[in-house]
Amino acid sequence: MPGLVAEIILLLEQPVWRKVKRDFSIWLQQVCLPAKGLEIETHQVENLSEVNNMLQTRMAKWEEEILAKGREEGKISLLERQLRLKFGSFPTWVQDKL
Repeated sequence: MPGLVAEIILLLEQPVWRKVKRDFSIWLQQVCLPAKGLEIETHQVENLSEVNNMLQTRMAKWEEEILAKGREEGKISLLERQLRLKFGSFPTWVQDKL
């Protein structure tokens, strides 16, 4: 998404696109960014390059969060497998605790 926003920003820098740039900024602020769990102030949207930078930062954070969640799920899966090998099946309350 940040790459797309960067391309749009370059296009909208031309004076002929001034109204479209404004409408795009409003759409980002009111529709697109809130749908992704992002909220920004109006003055940030007026400077679309700031929005692009924010999106790049946020996407890097999302990537880190996804990787961390995957590692955690992998650890749980490994522990569950080791417990099943050592003790056989176990009650559902044990599964719930994992």
